[in-house]
Amino acid sequence: MRIEPSEAQPSQSTLPRLTFPPSKTFLGLRISALVEISIFFMVAVAIDLNLGQADRFRGVDPHPYWIIILLMSCQYGRWEGLLATFLSALFYLSENFDRQVFGENLFDRIDAISYLPTFWLVTAIVLGELRLRHIRDRNFLRKSLIEAQEREEAITQAFVRMHRVKDRLETQVAGQTETMISYFKMAQIMEGHDTESILKGARELIRMVLDPKSFSIFLLQREGLEVLIRDGWEEDAEYSIAFEPHSPLFRAVIGNQKTLVVARAEDRGILMDEGIMASPLISLKSGNVIGMLKVERLEFAELNTSSVENFKLLCEWIGIAYDKAVRLHRAQTEQMVNEDHKLYSKGFLSRQMEVFRLLGRRLAFDVILLIITLDNPDDLSEQESALLPGVIGETLTRAMRKTDMVFDYDGSGIRFALFMPATDPEQLPRLEEKVGGILKQRITWVAPLATFSMNAQIIRHTEGERSERG
Repeated sequence: MRIEPSEAQPSQSTLPRLTFPPSKTFLGLRISALVEISIFFMVAVAIDLNLGQADRFRGVDPHPYWIIILLMSCQYGRWEGLLATFLSALFYLSENFDRQVFGENLFDRIDAISYLPTFWLVTAIVLGELRLRHIRDRNFLRKSLIEAQEREEAITQAFVRMHRVKDRLETQVAGQTETMISYFKMAQIMEGHDTESILKGARELIRMVLDPKSFSIFLLQREGLEVLIRDGWEEDAEYSIAFEPHSPLFRAVIGNQKTLVVARAEDRGILMDEGIMASPLISLKSGNVIGMLKVERLEFAELNTSSVENFKLLCEWIGIAYDKAVRLHRAQTEQMVNEDHKLYSKGFLSRQMEVFRLLGRRLAFDVILLIITLDNPDDLSEQESALLPGVIGETLTRAMRKTDMVFDYDGSGIRFALFMPATDPEQLPRLEEKVGGILKQRITWVAPLATFSMNAQIIRHTEGERSERG
């Protein structure tokens, strides 16, 4: 007993997302700005002390400190620009504050030393605010871009989910349509007239309805249940191929006509390791128990209430169809003419052979049976196989004597018998040649690929001899 795990679904992939990592700051100021300001003033002071007059570039116009102020204000914004302005003013005033010119009063001095710092301050504020507005606009655009991408990703994922749902629905609808067509076709096969076609159709129908990993069909015999079909059994499988009448499984399924499911605790002890489900094949019309259908392996997701009900319906359907085929076969054997292709039946052939054997002994005439076998039935289509028996019967009936009869030798549609009373055995070679020529000429238009072989049996000889020649 084995329940197969369901296959895992593939994980859903996501689209790559845009990210804008925040800049590193210290006290609200970007570290890169602090580094640039520090480097600038170290270089400026070094140049002023070594190459200049150590007066903080007082006589240089425009003043070099404009560089760092404009750079910080335009690149980073107001606060970095104000820091650059403050340090520029600090360095500038540290050397020029106490240098008062002769004849210059205090107010003139203040005006002279505050001229550049004032312009620096105004410039840093104006350009810094402009830069901050650009930064706000940029951040807004970034946020809008991220939101747009998130919406796009959400729409894409929704579309993918919807597409998958659509595909599943299409597959489900197509599968249901195909299943209905398959059910119809299998129903046609199940309505066949022989047990072999019934079991073949049952095998395919079980695969389509339940999709089990392995299953088996048992037929009821005198000694108990014996396996007839084993599908999907592994080489090392230890399932039983027969169940005696005293076994618990036989008593439950055949005796009590109960459907066993491993999901029920009371059934689990009966099934043991023999399978997942077991149910009798029973004809509800006649009440005859045909055998048992047993499922050994099934996927876990497939074991549900619906599958159990389908399993019961399958067993009933197979039981009814098989019982009907058995009763039909018995009726065809007992009747004189096979209704499928209008040939005399095998049962009637046995009675005719016995009657003509006795009659030939009394009236002293020979009786010959010519068995005609289709050598290549697999090369013929279903339509050709269905038409061939009737055409053979009609052709030989018209071509041979009125006293000759054509029989369905074994009911398979492959072997036929030409019963010829009052026929001299010495004429057998000529008769075989004649029959072969007739078949080759008349059957070509029905089944061009059909080939036949013949075997003659002498049922009654005037001298009492009985032989066989092939």
